[in-house]
Amino acid sequence: PAIMFYAGAPLVGAGGTRYGSLCVIDTVPRSFTAELYRLLINFAELAVQELENDTVLLGQWCAQAIKNARLNHDMQACVSIATLGVAFLDTRRSKWELKYANRKFASACGER
Repeated sequence: PAIMFYAGAPLVGAGGTRYGSLCVIDTVPRSFTAELYRLLINFAELAVQELENDTVLLGQWCAQAIKNARLNHDMQACVSIATLGVAFLDTRRSKWELKYANRKFASACGER
């Protein structure tokens, strides 16, 4: 089908990033008032806000994941050289799951 109507509003981020456009397309010719165009622009601005909010949240999540990985690595390094047996159990469920055991703990339990 041929496009007989098109109206679009640019999706431009706060930093000038151009994401594309939000458009309305139809196979029937239509008229588009200034009020409808303002509404389309408002929707485009909302779409950009959602895109950029998701980007900010993703960045925060990644930063926290990296921080957690570093803390986990540091904790395991400290525990692995401990002179006592150390184990971490997940006690949130009825069947406790062993998440980590250092060599001393494994040796005391008969594991090599």
